[in-house]
Amino acid sequence: VMVIDGGEPKAQSGAMLRWVGSQKHLYPSEKLYEIEEAIGLVDDVQRSWRPSLYIAMRPQEIGHPEGFNKTEEGQELIKSMRQKWIENELPQYLKHLSDMIDKNGGKWLVAGDSPTIADCHAVPMLRNFTKGHIDYVDPNCLSINPKIVDYVERFCALPEIKGRYDKGVGSGN
Repeated sequence: VMVIDGGEPKAQSGAMLRWVGSQKHLYPSEKLYEIEEAIGLVDDVQRSWRPSLYIAMRPQEIGHPEGFNKTEEGQELIKSMRQKWIENELPQYLKHLSDMIDKNGGKWLVAGDSPTIADCHAVPMLRNFTKGHIDYVDPNCLSINPKIVDYVERFCALPEIKGRYDKGVGSGN
């Protein structure tokens, strides 16, 4: 929940991102389709990853009994699912994202000299894989696509962002 200047509380991260973006010129109406297309691609990555996440957090939501994640069998399945996703799915999604960056001038997900909310949505998701806190995920997993690493580092080097991250790609560590 976010409260600005004592106003009404705002909820839902997507709505907050779009609202802040509209206030800070990160969601220009003339680029609406391109921004939403990029956000859709990031959402596809997150949707694809979700079973590998939920198996460890809420196994009952994907057909396993509660507590399955604490069993030896559960731990093996978590490891297998995550490693297979990183090996098979992540490279494909990184290619789609890097192709989008290339198509749009080589800098951001949407053509232009500055990032949009699409980049604000993509970078935290990508960085999450590199922070070393997800079991069975190599924090260097993005290095298979140097364009994506450069993209994340470029975003994190922006004056408004620089120094805000202490782990993972773009943190300077």
